[in-house]
Amino acid sequence: MVTEARARNDKHVANYLVEHHYKSVNRPFACCQPRDLMDQVRNFCSFMEFENKMTRETIDFAVENYFSII
Repeated sequence: MVTEARARNDKHVANYLVEHHYKSVNRPFACCQPRDLMDQVRNFCSFMEFENKMTRETIDFAVENYFSII
């Protein structure tokens, strides 16, 4: 069950993602990205043995990893 406080935090983090990692760099949205980024967050938290939680730090990691250029 998602608490009201958790839902508010998730909304703030989602807004941070859109404003900081999409709008500010003119990155287009794609339908698969929310799923893929949440997978990145989940895998990072699992690997690091963190609570599976969407934060600015986990979003920053997910975006950097997902949109990296090789």
